[in-house]
Parts: sequence; C-alpha cells; structure tokens
Amino acid sequence: MIFKQPGQALNKVQEFTIDFLERKLPADLYFHCFSHTLEVVEAALEIGTQSGLTPEEIDTVCIAAWFHDVGYCHTYRNHEAESAVIARYFLHKTGLAADKINCIISCITATTYPQQPVSLLEQVICDADFYHFSRNDYRAHEQALRKEWELHLNLFYTDREWNTINLKMLSCHHYFTDYGQKVLQLRKEENIKKLQLALN
Repeated sequence: MIFKQPGQALNKVQEFTIDFLERKLPADLYFHCFSHTLEVVEAALEIGTQSGLTPEEIDTVCIAAWFHDVGYCHTYRNHEAESAVIARYFLHKTGLAADKINCIISCITATTYPQQPVSLLEQVICDADFYHFSRNDYRAHEQALRKEWELHLNLFYTDREWNTINLKMLSCHHYFTDYGQKVLQLRKEENIKKLQLALN
C-alpha cells in the first residue's frame, strides 16, 4: 500500500505500533511502557505545533515518536538502533518515500542519549522524549524508572543517591526548541526545586 496523503501513514503506524507494543513489550518495563510512548506522541504534537511545523512535518515527528521505543520489545540496551530497524522495515514495506523514511529514522536515532539533534524535527522529538521532566507528576515517572533500572540494569540506589542523580540530570538537561526553553524549562525548574528540598 502506498501512502499518498499526509496523515495516512501516521494512522497506519499508530495501528501497527499499538499492536506491536501490546503484544511484545515486556510487562516489567515500568517507565518505558505504552503510556510513555503515548505521552511522547502527544508531546511531539504539542511541541511541533508550537514550533510552527507543517502538518506533514508533524506527521513525520509523530511517526518517529510512535516508533522511538519499539526496540525495547527486543533489547534494553541500544534500543534506539533496534527501533530504527523495525521502523525502516515497516515503512519501506508500506511504500513510504525513502526521503521521508530517512527523516523519520533520523528523528528516532536523535533520541539516543546524550541527545544531539540537528534539525528542528529532531529537536522536537528530543524535547518530547524528556517532556516528563516538566510534568507535575514527575515523581511518579522517576520512581517508575528507578524500579525499571533495578530490574533491568541491576542498579540500586538509596533515596538520597537517587534524588541526587535526578537533580543532576534535570539540572544538566536542556530543551532544544524555543517552546521547550520558554515553557517546559519553567515547569522543569519546579521539579528541580522539589528535588533540592528533598536533599536538604
């Protein structure tokens, strides 16, 4: 099937990735679960819209967001590379233009930490991937990641050590888009203050 109109590819990708994640994503991924993917897609739409992306560009970055963590279905480490392989295979099979596939793959691989996005679309998905730094419920997200690291990376920390790690991460992190720097950064700073209080 050839995707001819903006939006058509996104709908097919959404169908595929939802089914793929529901069937194959390990149940003990407490942070990198389906809800994280959904949050990143929603954040990509929000940030992309606020950054002035065209509808087609928003489709591209949202497709990348749907695919960006599917690699966790096969591997925990270097999951971005696996996500790119899965995305390229599916998108090529469905007949999407090669230049658009390459743009989507670039967006997926740009989320590899430490992030070094080049294009605006890459900046949008990178900011979307760390949108949770700015959420009011950041505490729930970092606790989910803590539990995940214990299970998959065998990393165990005291509460103080974990709060210190999170404070350093949020303090060193920076958003790339203007929207991220002007809006998300202010919200993130509230979470930085909470972590500082927890360490005092």
